[in-house]
Amino acid sequence: MRALMCMVSVLCVLAAGVSGCRSKASKAERQALREAALRQEVEAQFAEAAELQAGGQAGAAMEVLEKGFANAKFKAYRPRFFAQKVDLLLAQDKAGEAGELIVKAWAKEPRLAQVVFGRVRAYYQGKHDDAALLAWGRRLLDMGKGETLPKHLRPQVLEWLLASAMALDDTAATADAVDRLLAGLEPKVAAPRLQQAVNALIGASKFEQAAALIAHLASHRLGSAQEYKDLVVTANLRNRVAAKDWPEVPGAFEACAAQLADDALLGLLRQMFTALRKSQQMALVEDVCKRIFLSAPSKKVSAGYAARSWVELGMMADKKVLPERLTALLDADVLPRDVADSFERHFYQLVEDTEAIKKLYAIGERIKAVCTDKETVDLLEVKLLEGAFITENYDLALEMLERGIADKPKAWHDMAIPKTKAHRALAQGKPLEAIGFFRAFMAAVRASGMEEEHDPTTGVAYSQEWLLGRNAHRIAGIYASIPDPENAAKAREEAKALFDQGFKKAGDDAETLKVLQEELKALGL
Repeated sequence: MRALMCMVSVLCVLAAGVSGCRSKASKAERQALREAALRQEVEAQFAEAAELQAGGQAGAAMEVLEKGFANAKFKAYRPRFFAQKVDLLLAQDKAGEAGELIVKAWAKEPRLAQVVFGRVRAYYQGKHDDAALLAWGRRLLDMGKGETLPKHLRPQVLEWLLASAMALDDTAATADAVDRLLAGLEPKVAAPRLQQAVNALIGASKFEQAAALIAHLASHRLGSAQEYKDLVVTANLRNRVAAKDWPEVPGAFEACAAQLADDALLGLLRQMFTALRKSQQMALVEDVCKRIFLSAPSKKVSAGYAARSWVELGMMADKKVLPERLTALLDADVLPRDVADSFERHFYQLVEDTEAIKKLYAIGERIKAVCTDKETVDLLEVKLLEGAFITENYDLALEMLERGIADKPKAWHDMAIPKTKAHRALAQGKPLEAIGFFRAFMAAVRASGMEEEHDPTTGVAYSQEWLLGRNAHRIAGIYASIPDPENAAKAREEAKALFDQGFKKAGDDAETLKVLQEELKALGL
């Protein structure tokens, strides 16, 4: 009451001020004064209601709010009075009355209902009353003619409904919520919400409930949109993997390969392969990889990823499977550049196996014949040349070199050709001719200005002097085999001097020095 008397006093002062300055104050200023006075009066009403509520007089507080709500001069403040009424009812645990008030407002004065949208839901959430929340959501969605929930609010209520049904583990209610969601929203809007719902179930290890929701969506008459079909196959796979239902995983992957677009499939494969590896299901990953590139060759990016993974997994167990697996990829119409990628990545792991290299050479020629990517073909040429060397097919190597290796400079060819001829001469039993070609090779190395060469099998950088030392030592060995001990001794001293220079160039690189020392030991130096 004291607050109301103070308000009257304020109004009197303001009124006096207005009347005394009427001639001087502008219309805008007078309007501002009236609005300020009105705000003060409204605030007094709310203060009185709050004071009564705090004193345990909820009924009296509601009367104050009702009077303010009905007062025509407070029309602009009706939404706030309405919100206070709803809050007061909820504070008294009269959620039913608050709900009735809101539903009537949707029919008569929707702007009032929008102000308190979500208040009843928040109340039930605070009480952890999912059953009541489910009923409230249905009430909002099922309002009759003239009480229709605005379109922009319906998605939220549909989400409430689904979340409540899932929290209750109510299969029928969940199916009903899904039906409403499918009927009420466009697929592009509904699908992400359903995905979140399935993910929540999977995250909570409710695999059976997730499977039931997925199955209901798959069988629904409105579930034929691509968004829903994509959701069904991906959700089913995620659920199977999370549940460790390993026997069903391969089929779930194949369903995804058949349904999803290439980019979506690739992202899913990467995620799921990571999950399977964490579960130590390497054999399953290998099996799935093969299924993907065999069953979905048209999904080029995904098939390539699966193919490369399949080769890598096989190599982890047995390096000798490389030729067989590369052949399988070519037979399955995997992109040649993807096959070439695996060929190049693993080629050096088989350099000690001459028979395997022979097989790889044939595969490399086959890849080259169907590959249209010039860069890939050029890289293959280098590997094929190395394959010819490893298998001692020097005539073929010379043929390739004389034809020219793309992107390799003249200086490189000037070194490679005499070295190849030297090896061919040795193979033909012509030691002196071989020595002459090795000397030509060493001269070409010096003329090239090449400082060092990286060994792709070890990653070590060998200096020019070290490379020359190797060849001088080889020449010493050839002389010794003739036999020509005098020239053999000269070449051996030449090799030692070059190796000493190579050691100095290695500096403090401990790893390189270790490799060089081991090489010298193997050479008997």
